[in-house]
Amino acid sequence: MTIGDNPFERPRHRRRLLLAGAAVVVLLLVAATVVVIVGRLGRCAAGVPRIHGECIGVTDGRDHDHPWFAAKGQENNWKPLLKAIWDENQRVRHSGKSYVTVAYLGPFSSAPERDLATGRIIPELEGAYVGQLRANRGEGGGDRPQIRLVLANQGGDQGEWRRVVRRLEHMTGAPDHLVAVAGLTLSTAATVQAALELSRAKIPMVGDVISGDGFDTEGAARTAVGLGSGPIPGLTRVNPQVGDELDAIGTVLAKRHDLRTATLVTDQKATDLYARSLRTDFTRNPALDSYLKRHHALEEVFTADRPDEPGLPNQFSVIASNICGSDQPDMVFYAGRQKFIKTLFGYLAERCRRPITLVTGSDASAMADYPGPGSIIYAPLADPEVLAGDRNPSRNAYLGFLAEFRRHFDVADLRTGWAIMAHDAMLTAAQAIRRTTGPAGKDDPIPENVRNMLYAQHATNRVLGASGDIDLGPTGDPAHRLIPVIQVTPDGKRTVLDVFSS
Repeated sequence: MTIGDNPFERPRHRRRLLLAGAAVVVLLLVAATVVVIVGRLGRCAAGVPRIHGECIGVTDGRDHDHPWFAAKGQENNWKPLLKAIWDENQRVRHSGKSYVTVAYLGPFSSAPERDLATGRIIPELEGAYVGQLRANRGEGGGDRPQIRLVLANQGGDQGEWRRVVRRLEHMTGAPDHLVAVAGLTLSTAATVQAALELSRAKIPMVGDVISGDGFDTEGAARTAVGLGSGPIPGLTRVNPQVGDELDAIGTVLAKRHDLRTATLVTDQKATDLYARSLRTDFTRNPALDSYLKRHHALEEVFTADRPDEPGLPNQFSVIASNICGSDQPDMVFYAGRQKFIKTLFGYLAERCRRPITLVTGSDASAMADYPGPGSIIYAPLADPEVLAGDRNPSRNAYLGFLAEFRRHFDVADLRTGWAIMAHDAMLTAAQAIRRTTGPAGKDDPIPENVRNMLYAQHATNRVLGASGDIDLGPTGDPAHRLIPVIQVTPDGKRTVLDVFSS
C-alpha cells in the first residue's frame, strides 16, 4: 500500500490544505486591514516620510491626484490648487526659458492636536500661486528667469522644520536651482529656528504673514525665543508687525470717548511670538497702557494649544468672572490667537452686565463670524475693501491682482488678507531674482546674490504689491505699509475706522 492509499494519510492531507487555506485567509485579512489603514491615513509621495501621521517634505504639485499632506476629507479642497501649481511648473520647465525655484515654506498638513495654522494655508497658497503666475507673465521686472514654485511642508506644528530646511538646502543646486524661500507663515520659535538655518545657508527669505515683532534681518525675534543675539541675514517680510498694528489701533482709540478702561488677557504659550508681541505692545505702548492703568486690574492669563483642550473652559470661566465683576472694564486687550476668542467671549456673554469690546491684532481676520457680546477692533494685514477703495494710492496694483485671482479662485478667500500677502511675498522674491539676473536676463542667479538684492527693493525699485507699495531696506522691514483699523459688531457689520501708513 502506498502512502496515497493510506486511509489515515487523507485526513492529514486535508488538514494541510485547510491550514494552508486558513493562512491565505489570514494574510488576505491582514492585507485588507493594511489597505484600510493606509486609505484612512492617506499616502505620502515617494521619498516623503510619514511622521506623527503627517507627510513631511517638498512637492511641486505632481501629487495633485493624491495630495499627501491633505487632512482626511479635505483632499478635494487641495486637488485643484495643486493641479494648478503643477500645470504652471510643467509649463515653466518646457518653456525654453531659464527658470529657478522658489519654495513656499509652512505647516500645510494638520493633526487635531498640532494645528497652528487655523485654516489659513489654502488661501495663502492660492495667493502664492497667483504671485507665481503673474511673475511669470511679466510682473516684477520681466519674465526671465521663470519661477517654479514648490511647497515645503513642515507639519502642522512645524515640528519637522529641520528636516524640511535641510531638503531645501540640497535643492539650491541642479536640477532645482532653488534661490529663495517665501511664506514662513507663523510667528513662532520654530520659524525663527528655520530662518536661522536658512540664513546660514545664505538662502533669502520673504515672510508674508509673520507679524510678530522682530521678524527681520536685525534678529530681535531670535533673542525673544532664547536663540542668542545677532542678525538673521536674508530674513525680510512684506507684512506689518504687531507693533505697527497696535500703534494704529491706539490712535483710533484715542478719539473714542466711550472706551476708557481695559483688562489684559494673555495666552502664555511660550513659543507663540505673535501672542507675546501683543502682550508686550499692549503694555509698552503708552497710549494703550493708559487704559490698563486706569482700570487697575491684574492681567488674566491662560495657556492652550487648541480650543477643545481639557481644562480650558474652566480657565475661561474663571477669567470671565474676574473681568465681569463689579468693576467691569470697557475693553479686553486680547493677546492671543483668534481660535480662542469664540470660547472666551461665550463666557463673557454669560457673566458681563454690559457688552465689552475686544481689541486685538491681525490674526482676528480669520474669524468667519463674531460671537459678541460686544464689538471687536483689530488691524488686518490687508483688507480687500480698503485696497479696492480710494484710500489706497496703489489701487490699480490691487485691481490687477484681483482680476487674476478671481479667474482661478473664490474671491471670498481674500477676506483674511493672507492670500494678498502671500502673493506679495512671491512677487517680491521674483523681482529680486529678476534684478539679480540683469536687464538681459542672462546672469545665473544664486541665493546669496538674490539675498543682497532684496535690500535694494525700494524707491524706484519698490515692489508694486497688491497690498500697496513695498519698500525693503537694510533691516528687512517693509516701509509704507497700509494698516486699516476695522470694527466688527455682533451683527457682522464691518466698519473701517481709519487707514494708516507705517
